[in-house]
Amino acid sequence: MAEDSSRGAVMGTFVGPYGRFLRLVFGRRTLRLISGMSVRGIETGVAMRLRGLWMMVVGAGLVLSLGGRGHAAEPMREFLDGLRGRQHYDWAMLYLDQLQERADLPAELKAIIPYERAMTLSESAKYSVSPETQQRQLDQALGFLEQFAKDSPQHPLAATANSTRASLLLSKARVDIMQAKLPTNKDSREEFQNKARDQITLARGVFDKAHDQYKAAWETFPKFVDKTAEPAKFEARQRAETNYMRAQLDVALCEFEESQTYDPNTSNRAFHLKKAVELFRGIFLKYRATVGGLHAQMWEAKCYEEMNDPQRALGIYAELLTHPSDGLKSLQDQVRHFRLICLNHDQRREYTMAISEGEDWLKGAKQIEQRGAAGQGIRWEIVVALEKLADSSGAASTEKDKLLRQAITHLTTLSKWPGAYRDLAQQRVRDLNMRVKGKDGTGDPKDFDSALTLGRDLVKRSGEKKTLLDSAIQSKQPRESIETLRADFNDLVKDQIRVLRLALSLADRSSLRTDVNQARYLLAYGYYLAEKPYEAAVCAEAVAFNPTKDKQDEQTALDAAYLAVASYIKGINQIPSELKALRDVDMRLMIRLAEFITSKWPSHSKANETRMLVGRTFAQSDQPKIAAEWFQRVPETAENFPEAQCAAGQALWQQYLLASIEEDAALRASADELPKWRADAQKLLTNGIDRLQKKIPEQTKTPDDLVAAKSALAEILLSAGQYQPALDLLSNVPHSVLVATNVDDQTRRPPSPSVRSAKFASHIYQLLLRARVGLQQLNEAREVMAQLEQLAEHSGGADAVTAVYVQLGKELEKELIRLKGAGDKARFNEVRKSFEQFLDGLYQREDQNLSSLTWIAETYYGLAQSSLDNADESKTYFERAASTYLSILDRAKKEKAFSDKDRIAGIRLRLANCKRRQGDFDEAEKLLRVLIAERPRAADVQFEMAYVWFDQGKAGKTEFLKKSVEGEKRGQQGEVWGWTELSTRLQRLVADGRPETRDRYGDKLYEAWYNTSLCRQKLGQAQPTTAKKQAELEIAKSIVQTFVRISVDIPDDWWKKFDRLYRQIQSDLGQSPNPLERPTTIVLASAPDKNKPRVDETNETTTKTAAEKTTAKKDSEAATHKSGSGTTSVAVFLLIIVGGGGASIWMMINKKSRKKSIRLAHDMNVSNVTFMAADNDLSGDLDFEIPVVATLPKASSAKKAGNAKKPSRPKGT
Repeated sequence: MAEDSSRGAVMGTFVGPYGRFLRLVFGRRTLRLISGMSVRGIETGVAMRLRGLWMMVVGAGLVLSLGGRGHAAEPMREFLDGLRGRQHYDWAMLYLDQLQERADLPAELKAIIPYERAMTLSESAKYSVSPETQQRQLDQALGFLEQFAKDSPQHPLAATANSTRASLLLSKARVDIMQAKLPTNKDSREEFQNKARDQITLARGVFDKAHDQYKAAWETFPKFVDKTAEPAKFEARQRAETNYMRAQLDVALCEFEESQTYDPNTSNRAFHLKKAVELFRGIFLKYRATVGGLHAQMWEAKCYEEMNDPQRALGIYAELLTHPSDGLKSLQDQVRHFRLICLNHDQRREYTMAISEGEDWLKGAKQIEQRGAAGQGIRWEIVVALEKLADSSGAASTEKDKLLRQAITHLTTLSKWPGAYRDLAQQRVRDLNMRVKGKDGTGDPKDFDSALTLGRDLVKRSGEKKTLLDSAIQSKQPRESIETLRADFNDLVKDQIRVLRLALSLADRSSLRTDVNQARYLLAYGYYLAEKPYEAAVCAEAVAFNPTKDKQDEQTALDAAYLAVASYIKGINQIPSELKALRDVDMRLMIRLAEFITSKWPSHSKANETRMLVGRTFAQSDQPKIAAEWFQRVPETAENFPEAQCAAGQALWQQYLLASIEEDAALRASADELPKWRADAQKLLTNGIDRLQKKIPEQTKTPDDLVAAKSALAEILLSAGQYQPALDLLSNVPHSVLVATNVDDQTRRPPSPSVRSAKFASHIYQLLLRARVGLQQLNEAREVMAQLEQLAEHSGGADAVTAVYVQLGKELEKELIRLKGAGDKARFNEVRKSFEQFLDGLYQREDQNLSSLTWIAETYYGLAQSSLDNADESKTYFERAASTYLSILDRAKKEKAFSDKDRIAGIRLRLANCKRRQGDFDEAEKLLRVLIAERPRAADVQFEMAYVWFDQGKAGKTEFLKKSVEGEKRGQQGEVWGWTELSTRLQRLVADGRPETRDRYGDKLYEAWYNTSLCRQKLGQAQPTTAKKQAELEIAKSIVQTFVRISVDIPDDWWKKFDRLYRQIQSDLGQSPNPLERPTTIVLASAPDKNKPRVDETNETTTKTAAEKTTAKKDSEAATHKSGSGTTSVAVFLLIIVGGGGASIWMMINKKSRKKSIRLAHDMNVSNVTFMAADNDLSGDLDFEIPVVATLPKASSAKKAGNAKKPSRPKGT
């Protein structure tokens, strides 16, 4: 009973306002388990290992039980310190999230949440291996500190916040100073130095302000306070004086660090060093009996050494080392480091003494002390002394080699530890290996450790070169510069692979298995950089599935598994879109590795990154529902949970959009699924956006994830008629979408997929315009239209403006079709009515230009297209569109601004389209014949003419069906091609195999072939005799069969159209309707005539492919340590040949490129077909109807699966 009551008392701390937090973090069973163990006094086994966790839980219970009591801030901060002390930074951030969500949170706690977020992020950054993550966390911490200082300038922690902010800035400056000293950065040394000076200037400003605050606080106390009479006041004065002393030291350190931003022996460096000496000397004289005073004395001596006076510095160091070590251990370790620098100085050259003192210190130091900043500095100075002693004139050859080998041993150790000396060590070990090992002229290491160290250095250098290459491409540097950087990068990657393979071949039983696994992992990363994803995946899996029990090796295994996932995704990106079966194989392999990571390391950040990576891959593969499931696997405790919620919401919204326009009844979503997807998407996006905004300081740059999520949520709100909330979401600060997408110079917008690209910014303005239209705000909408026009003109000229307005009309059409497909008739009528009212009001204005009139016409056209099931309504809208087009043509005769020849031709084509839709076929044909005479090779005009005859044929005039298929005046002036000739010419056009050609003209190709068969089917149905009917229907059937045989990877929407038509033709023939079957085998065809590849060439290609696959397997099994089973074999397809219509097509796919080379057996001239619009002028695409054709350039159909972050540079390099 006593035990139960004790347990109840303890568990009582877990109820209350934060019980859900503890249950979320620890789980109910864990809480019961550890509380029971504590009550029973169990101190063995699991209980011992959980003691630290139990103490933290009890602390949490105590804190959470305080509720709103007074002085709650101190226990809360103690609890946070406990979480941070155990490196539970994610839990600390989650705890702060829980606090912020409380409506009854006391003001004193609410005020310090930004401060505590900053402290958590700054501590987390210290233990972050990824430089990118570290930089991001430091920037976020700075942002929260700025927010805290702004919101609570009079808070007791304000001065501490300012000092911490300055310390972070100074830390960033030190990183830049160290980067400036690296030999590899000699070309950008000045840039790093200037950047460091800027950071120091900011830090000094903050330190000066904190100095004044601490000084004022200290001066409020009398000069003497009796410790016995007033102990509290005495302690307060002591704290104030310590803070003031620390502030003075910080200001002096800024002066010293600024001196380091100038080259040695320059006047600027000497000036700042002298100023720093004065400051440090003043602090020491005031506080010589305190630890702070001794620190000032040490830095004063450091300044003397920097001023080439090592003798004076050594005297001070000797004095500092004579003090008792109690409480001064860390200070004296730093002094020891600085003393060795003086011994190695050119004026002293006491290398033997430096080596002896350094080795003695290492022997007595703990491992954690050796890995500290001072410990690494001491080891580095030992290396310096060894090198200089070896280079001295009196050193014998054997002694020199011995000294250099000792230096390599120390450098190898330093190269494994994160810190300021790792990069320097990796570079020096390479140089020393060349001196010691390279006597045979090859320069290659002769042992495993040296080869691995050199391999790590090459990984680092190739990563740096890749960063420079990416930057050059992004900034659009000259092509010659980019190609030079690319060649250098490729050479480094080749060396990286060669050296790491050499390292594995040199490994023996004495080599640590953890190091062997590290070598395999780095080799896999080299293959990844070399665009050899399958070799990378095989090597990475060998490491992932066979780790040792070493903690670091476990981390390497996780990194390798993640790299394997990324490698399979890269493989998916490299596979031509035609080879779906092979892409599916890689998808399954990717999922296998992802499941392995998330089951073995479920709560690790890499597991959450994997979930995101797989989700993005499915999203890019047009499987948004599965993508959403992966995104929602990210737990609430994860740092990237807000981003995952946003991504899941976007995926479900995409699922809703795709499902709402599904034409196949068998695949159509149920009436319950569509609204659920939409509601879930809105809920996930709202939650993700709220959480993401809470964790991002108001002053920092808005991340792309947040911008994209807000735009998706705005779309949902607009589709529901919530115009004002959508407008607020896009416009309101902080983190306004409009601000995030804005740039100072519209002509220098970055390319997609940046949120500041012209394409994305145009999308945001379209959403904004949609909201203004919904609110019937005419003037504001006109302002948005002006901004849209300005954006389009800067990005693509006047033609791009027209393209944007055409896109707006099509987006409206798609929205209305989606609403109709979702069965939301009321919303459908509401949207249509709001646009109709807005357009009527806008049309009445006299100040219309060509672009705005084009938008009006295109919007009416979109309304007509969405109302095709109601003949009267659609005819009315087509009439209004035609009337607007006629207004444009009338003004073109009078006004120069309207008289652009190409754009007016597009307007005439669209007018013909409207006339056809109205049933005025004669007028449509008249307009089109004029256009054909002017532009005989314009395919879009020929399409519209074929539709004019086709529509008349469907209305009962059979002779027009035949004209629609066969054309008219073949080979003569004014020739009309018809569907058959259009199919042939478009087939030639896409036969060049370039993805961009297929992307632009693929839909037109499918449309032409489909209509060719459809016309034949309609013509067959209209035949008077059974024999003629059968003949025409057989032709229609063979057209479908032929096109399917000669085409690969027909998009699903077109495949469904062809399949339905094929079944209907079979039914018309009295046959049992069987579905179309996609080609399942891919065979290398014989090329026609002289283009036929030789057998030996084909065999050579196949042999080479097999050899490269085998290489990876051999690499994974190199060295004495075997990896066991962990390799993966990937099926390799040869390719298809399809015969049809008397033409044989052959295809060769280069395994290193996604580009295909397709040729017809008979020589064809593909220049005999054009479209009225140029690449960036899509006004001529106005006539395409069956597919929903975008008027802005589309993304590649061979989609890259996943935009997730690539594997970071391997740790330890």
